[in-house]
Amino acid sequence: MGIQKENLRYIFDAPQPVEEKSTAFMNGDLPKLVAGSKWEGLLTKQHHVPSEGEWQRFISQASMFAYFSMTSLVHKFPPALVSDLSIFSKCRAMIIMDRMNTFKTMIDRNILTSKHYVPNE
Repeated sequence: MGIQKENLRYIFDAPQPVEEKSTAFMNGDLPKLVAGSKWEGLLTKQHHVPSEGEWQRFISQASMFAYFSMTSLVHKFPPALVSDLSIFSKCRAMIIMDRMNTFKTMIDRNILTSKHYVPNE
């Protein structure tokens, strides 16, 4: 059946300076990259931090789910829920870009790194 272009979801969790520049991309340029695509999602600094239920809803209702963050996915969405395959019945693909070091100096100063981070996760 493939990925339905009108049913794409994302969660974008990045520091304020990155998110401000990305809002125009997410709302204007991203849908143009794939003609006829419809993206729905959350910019965490602009909207709110999603709850576990919102994570599950976004993934379960999407044909493709994308996540971008400077921190690890498991700091935001519990591993037990990642392994719950029932929420993936409709989702055909996931793009996970976590621990992105766009702001490496902030990560090195522990501004963006979770205090619960364990290097061997």
